[in-house]
Amino acid sequence: YIVILRHGNNINDKLTVLGKKQIKMISSQLKKYNFSKIFCSPKTRCVQSAQIIAKKLNLSYEACDELTERFQLGHRPQNKEEKLWWDNYLNLNFSDSKFEVCNQFYERNINFFDYLLKNYKENVLIVAHSATAYAFANYFYGNQQDSLKRISIPEAGFVEFEI
Repeated sequence: YIVILRHGNNINDKLTVLGKKQIKMISSQLKKYNFSKIFCSPKTRCVQSAQIIAKKLNLSYEACDELTERFQLGHRPQNKEEKLWWDNYLNLNFSDSKFEVCNQFYERNINFFDYLLKNYKENVLIVAHSATAYAFANYFYGNQQDSLKRISIPEAGFVEFEI
């Protein structure tokens, strides 16, 4: 299995007390997978989540730039370029932006997934962001449309892919 876990509740990229509690609670559910390794986004909320799980499951973790989140607006779009990017956040065919576009994000994640499938036969955990799960689902199940399909993952929720 490859399991993708969304980080816990956070403020300004740091886990809150609630976020830490969420991750500790989900750790017990993850034991059944007998993971060989944890990979995570380098964002602080993901590293903190991975650290908690690694300690609980007695595993190592590795932060990987390929799993980082895409540029996200911390505010409502304030100009034409931001609005255009936001409107096309999951559009694989959109390329008109100075920010990382969906296709670039998708390719970055796909390269990492290919690496995992080639190098890990054991179960692995990825601690990252919702969009990482969108990318992997589209990669794993095939994408016949022009945009990534959304998968609803709550904070500290996860989705599993049987490989």
